[in-house]
Amino acid sequence: TPRLTAHIAAAVETREDLPVMCGINFLPRDPVPGVPDALRGLGFQEFTGYRRSFLKIQGKSYDDYLANLASRKRWSARRDRKRFVETEQTISFSAGSEAMGEDLVRLQGYNKEKYGQLYDEAETRTRFSTLLDSAGDDSLVVRSHRGTACTGFAMFFRMGESLHALCAGFEDTADRISPYFECLF
Repeated sequence: TPRLTAHIAAAVETREDLPVMCGINFLPRDPVPGVPDALRGLGFQEFTGYRRSFLKIQGKSYDDYLANLASRKRWSARRDRKRFVETEQTISFSAGSEAMGEDLVRLQGYNKEKYGQLYDEAETRTRFSTLLDSAGDDSLVVRSHRGTACTGFAMFFRMGESLHALCAGFEDTADRISPYFECLF
């Protein structure tokens, strides 16, 4: 942990403004004994996200993304987007503390249960509030709506020119047309 502390201190010293939060996403499932406690001792708060989940989207636009797909997958992606629009689902965007809502907590619960992960409603509410308040305008929540009901969301954080996905949640539905891709892309 002294080495980790030195790396964090060096990173902080190179910035003109102090970071509001920083993430350590390289800890293994069962880290070296003492590391989590040492990080807590330094004032870190643990936020457990999805482990070993990667979604890499090529390009800077939907057309760039499509251009990197095989013909059959490109056709399927266009078909799914068309079907999504035909269901009259809509997408909305919000940032900062105004983006917080009970719908995020509820939908995150659906995803945690779907994948057999532990879910604590109060902890999720606190975590989302803290993250959105801390990140302010550098946070982004993309919600999908069917009528007045929120059917899904994806939460992102901007770091410079990059937008990083943190988590998502979606209704469990038999409907083949889901907002998953629309919110994440």
